[in-house]
Amino acid sequence: MIKKYKDVFCGGALILLGAGLYAASFGIKSVALNLIKADFFPRLDAALLMLLGVVLAAGGLAKARHFQPSSEEAIPFWKNDGTVSMLETLALIALYLFTLKPVGFLLSTFVYLILQMFVLAPREKRGKKDIALYVFISAVTALAVYLVFVKVFYLMLPAGILRV
Repeated sequence: MIKKYKDVFCGGALILLGAGLYAASFGIKSVALNLIKADFFPRLDAALLMLLGVVLAAGGLAKARHFQPSSEEAIPFWKNDGTVSMLETLALIALYLFTLKPVGFLLSTFVYLILQMFVLAPREKRGKKDIALYVFISAVTALAVYLVFVKVFYLMLPAGILRV
């Protein structure tokens, strides 16, 4: 039964997570210097999470009607490539959060994006040319996000060792 309704459970969890994020956004203090206040993006994210949760749950209910239990033997979750990628991603996020303040936004984000692309890439897309592409994309993305937040939204990001 859990396999049959797994998307419904995950959709419900996303809805609850979005509702919690939305409720927590009321605790954000903002200075009305900009048109977009500090609570806008958390509320937007919360609304999108709840919308995606509804879509996932509705799709899960539709799939549950036509669910056929598989006869093939299930592999343990720790041997599944998706589970390994998820655990590596969680470790990378934790490492990113710990290094963000001392190392700085630009450098931490740059390294995080390279490693995350490497983790999520299929094994055949981990060659030298692919890694060079990941480095280029990471550099452009980290710099673009930094410039948008600092120059457009006037937010201060951790400078770290680069003192930018």
